[in-house]
Amino acid sequence: MKHLIQLFLGAFVAWLIISFFTNNYNSGSLFLFILGAISGYQIGKNKR
Repeated sequence: MKHLIQLFLGAFVAWLIISFFTNNYNSGSLFLFILGAISGYQIGKNKR
């Protein structure tokens, strides 16, 4: 679970940095990434 939180924090910080330089604060891609990460985590958790 700790790795998942670090992944979300890293994605958020990267999104902020990229958005700052491109001046495009569209959160759709961030939302899709987080949704995909949660789905992958749940699938991996169920396969164990």
